[in-house]
Amino acid sequence: MDMKQKTYASIDDNKDNMLELWQTMVNIECGPGCKEGVDEIGTMLADFFAKIGGINRIHKFANAGNMLVSEFGDCNKPFIILTGHMDTVFKYGTAAERPSK
Repeated sequence: MDMKQKTYASIDDNKDNMLELWQTMVNIECGPGCKEGVDEIGTMLADFFAKIGGINRIHKFANAGNMLVSEFGDCNKPFIILTGHMDTVFKYGTAAERPSK
């Protein structure tokens, strides 16, 4: 089985766990000005990445959500960068009003 097939198989095998994690994160208040929610998401992701071999660094900010950097493997060789954000554009209370289903 080549790497692509292994990756797809791993995704299929872990689909329920991934969807559960995604739903948990979506239901965390992390809109504008909600540093606590963004930091909670970052902690969850750092724990997840550590479990699958990531080396984490968290850059802390006083007035904004912290930034998570997680590295896998030898970054001196060709590598892939995945970027994203851990906040939303929704006002505080939206996650409670419209939880993920």
